[in-house]
Amino acid sequence: MKDVTASIIRISRKNIRFAPRGLSGRSVAKRHDAGRVPQQGGYIALISTLIVGAVGLAIALSLLWLGIGNAKAAQTNNYADNAKAMADYCVEMALLNVHTNLNYYGGDTITNLGDTCTIVTVSGKGNRSRVIQATGTSGTVTRKVEVLINRVRPQIVLTSWQEVADF
Repeated sequence: MKDVTASIIRISRKNIRFAPRGLSGRSVAKRHDAGRVPQQGGYIALISTLIVGAVGLAIALSLLWLGIGNAKAAQTNNYADNAKAMADYCVEMALLNVHTNLNYYGGDTITNLGDTCTIVTVSGKGNRSRVIQATGTSGTVTRKVEVLINRVRPQIVLTSWQEVADF
């Protein structure tokens, strides 16, 4: 028989290679898997982790963006409520001034904690058919209120009190 140490015998069916004899005199067999993909050293795990991290970051940024948008909307609603309250306050001050002085025609500006309101005008003369126009401003929001008065004395009788887009 020929010396096995010098040659490699291949058995195609089982795909086993016989290596030369080791120092102990026994042959060492190695299995060669022909259909397997060689290991990539963790690249798939690394790429998967990066993709999951990117998706998580995108979700977190979206939630942050939505939170900022909601905070801005809430602040604008707060400004609108404060502006309406200031406009109503100026109308009440104008009603008080008209009741005490029939010759009152407005033009006053009132400031409270950074918000302002203006009694734009009190039109009409005397005890009947007066109109009060007032604006209230808070932050970037301005709201306008118009009040129609039927009678001033002895007791104020209002025809309407409404918010308007413009005078």
